[in-house]
Amino acid sequence: MSEKIMNEMNLILEEKLKLLNNIFKYTKRQEEVVTNDNVVDIETFIKLKQIEINKIDKLDIQFYNLFNELKQKENILKLENLEVKKYPQAKKLKSLTTEIFNLLKQIQVLEQKNSVALKSTLENVKSELRNINAGKKMVSGYNTYKNVYNNSSVIIDQKK
Repeated sequence: MSEKIMNEMNLILEEKLKLLNNIFKYTKRQEEVVTNDNVVDIETFIKLKQIEINKIDKLDIQFYNLFNELKQKENILKLENLEVKKYPQAKKLKSLTTEIFNLLKQIQVLEQKNSVALKSTLENVKSELRNINAGKKMVSGYNTYKNVYNNSSVIIDQKK
């Protein structure tokens, strides 16, 4: 019975790994978009990643339920406590868990890098908008000055 549970857990972890690889790819592409100041496409990648995250959440619930069942049957607290000699599937389970953990670290580092780059890009956009608004104020001030003198008549008094 425990073998069956571990096989199901392995299948869930394999699917989770695929989804995490998709998230990693999207995050890499998001990095390129942020680097090229293409802020509009960032939302697309955020939505794609969220879809994968929602799938992972469902898998995590399934995994958690199976893991609790396995803990009760085998009287263990952690995956590390499973005997690989007794259960060969435990080796794959541990390996997949390690691989997922390492991929999550890579995604986290990349996300932090993207966050810093995105903040910088947004600051640049804000600065450009401030400059544009200052330019508009200057032009509107000039137009007011120009309108005052265009609408009034100027009398030039000349003596000979």
